[in-house]
Amino acid sequence: MNIHYIAQYANYEDCGKNYVFSPGGVSKMNYFLYVLSQLGINTQVFSLCKHAKKGISLHRQGKTPFGQPVKYACSLNINIRLSGLIANMFSQIQLFWYLLFVPNNDTVFFYHERFYAPIFKIIRKIKRYKIICDIEELYTVHAQYTPQVIEEEKEYLRSFDKYTIATSELIREIGLNKEDVVVCNGVYAPILPLKDRQKNNPYIQVLYAGTFDKTKGGVYSAISAFKYLDLNFRLVVCGWGNNAEESKVQTLIREINAEKKEEQIKYLGFVSGTSETYRDLLLSSDIGLSTQNPKGDYNTTSFPSKIFEYMRSGLIVVSTPLKVVESLPIAQCITTIQHYSPEGIAEAIKKAAKETADSQHHHLQVMHNVFLEKFLNILS
Repeated sequence: MNIHYIAQYANYEDCGKNYVFSPGGVSKMNYFLYVLSQLGINTQVFSLCKHAKKGISLHRQGKTPFGQPVKYACSLNINIRLSGLIANMFSQIQLFWYLLFVPNNDTVFFYHERFYAPIFKIIRKIKRYKIICDIEELYTVHAQYTPQVIEEEKEYLRSFDKYTIATSELIREIGLNKEDVVVCNGVYAPILPLKDRQKNNPYIQVLYAGTFDKTKGGVYSAISAFKYLDLNFRLVVCGWGNNAEESKVQTLIREINAEKKEEQIKYLGFVSGTSETYRDLLLSSDIGLSTQNPKGDYNTTSFPSKIFEYMRSGLIVVSTPLKVVESLPIAQCITTIQHYSPEGIAEAIKKAAKETADSQHHHLQVMHNVFLEKFLNILS
């Protein structure tokens, strides 16, 4: 079996430092690639990541952390009117050309992005290979598009053969056949070897790792919670956002540190999820935060996969109350925020500091084994 994996993928430790990509998305992509390598399935990655430097970048070859070849498409990064539209069209042409020459007895597995849609609609009419679509969220819901545009995205997504999805809620929301779907909420197994935990500080270290997206708001609530925690609790913030969001995060941190007259909150900015720095950070922390706003519509069409990353590393998880989390076997291991406010998050952190992570690895291994079995079924 040959699989062509299509995504905006970048291996940061290889040549990904030169590309613009979603760290959270790449973490999930690496899990799928890890599973494929463990199953011994020949996999070729075609990446449509855009180059970070200005100008035109040519094709480049790379590898995943598991040795699979990666072909990075050419990209445009130019400062002219309609540059975003032109860059997307350039990527779409390359995607079409790549998919056109995939043999009909191979399988295409791709990570859903809205700008792929026109190309896959054409390819479905002229090629006969199996296409598996990974749906992490409905982007039109997150971006608050009109009901008509949201329905168009759903209709397009219903056109594929098989699916991996981030939450079972998406089956009903999109209108998929359950037999064609495997749910994969996050990264269940350690894709790189874990070291022993490295508790070498006298305080309780809390970690927020993730997006600075103002819509989800999790990072701002997490930081504000430390107004209500003494200096026995310290927060490390790493993640990503646009310039305005990063500036807002740093300003809020400076304000609280000034009020406490000590560096209670440390800002690291972007840290690659496959780097030694990030793995060491996970292993030196005690509590991991998943604090996105529980009232957002996106909560029914996406999943906070960082929960599994925290658990794999032995952290106690403090999470927003979400139905997609409460329905999972690992829900009993999570400290839920009872009242979503900075004070409520602070109370949950205090409670989590008294918990242990003894049963987490067992639950994750069970979920990984179940996923492997079901994933093999949709591949066959």
